[in-house]
Amino acid sequence: MLPKISVIMPVYNTDEAFLRQALDSILAQSFDDFELIVVNDGSNEPTTLVIDEYAAKDKRIKVIHNPVNKGVSFARNNGKAQAKGEFVMFVDADDVCHPELLQLLYQTLVDNQADIVGCCVKNITRTHEFENQSALHPKIKIFANPLDAFMKKRNIRTEVFARLYRKNVVENISFPEGIRYEDVYFTTLAMFGARSFVMIENELYGYRKHARSFVREDFTQEKAQYYLDVIRQVDAFFKTKNDEIRREVRRYILNQRIKMIFNQSVRRQKNSGEREKIFSFLQGELKNLYAHGVVDYQMLKVKHKISLWLLLNLKNPKYSLLWTKIAKEF
Repeated sequence: MLPKISVIMPVYNTDEAFLRQALDSILAQSFDDFELIVVNDGSNEPTTLVIDEYAAKDKRIKVIHNPVNKGVSFARNNGKAQAKGEFVMFVDADDVCHPELLQLLYQTLVDNQADIVGCCVKNITRTHEFENQSALHPKIKIFANPLDAFMKKRNIRTEVFARLYRKNVVENISFPEGIRYEDVYFTTLAMFGARSFVMIENELYGYRKHARSFVREDFTQEKAQYYLDVIRQVDAFFKTKNDEIRREVRRYILNQRIKMIFNQSVRRQKNSGEREKIFSFLQGELKNLYAHGVVDYQMLKVKHKISLWLLLNLKNPKYSLLWTKIAKEF
């Protein structure tokens, strides 16, 4: 008999204690009609031994061993392709779930005939473990236009975790490989394809925040390229869609990414020489996107128009520091 839910967990050299907590929190779910697909993405021996230990003890765990590390997008795509459930969920290998998470996501989705249901997320650290919030009488919000709700940031995160998806809604959506911020692309397309989205306002998913994660590292040219890749990927998908929808998606993606590109290139790169190199790189790339109509001033809020102009025209990015302080005020 096929499982109702396929939980997909990519793993790559995860801290053993965190990995055990993540696996335990899934296996302890009150809803037990699920399979846990662990995609071991070229991990070291200690991580592999933990995965195999758990798989030997619980038949609900299916393990896919990638001999070499190919990245989280490849791992998620691989896991989704092997999923047998009617519904799919993605979890990170160092996060933890409330014991009622799957039950509440599933029941809420079925009761409201939704395509996607999500819950609120609690940030946790090594010293601040997940405190299970009461799951009794959860409050929900129903969105008949998921994409519009997502773009208006109604407490809906870009990350793909903490959600249950009907598999037929996302089975033809692949995580783009070779880039970061792949969640932005996947979530945008998933919300576009969904007929309705329900948000549970309880914090039922614990997201592990690390002091040195990719998003917190110094801003580099490589990272700038990833931001630009997201703009290109999303725009390419919506090129063939309704003009009004494409316009709204471009407006959302451009405002979000231009803001992050500008702020991070100025604030998260302390080395002035590296900052100048990044600005020079961005000027060439953004001018190309502008020439091809992918980046458009008309799509941007006033403060982001100014940020884009500075990115395109300033030779010395040190003057941009002043703008980052002014922009906070409006």
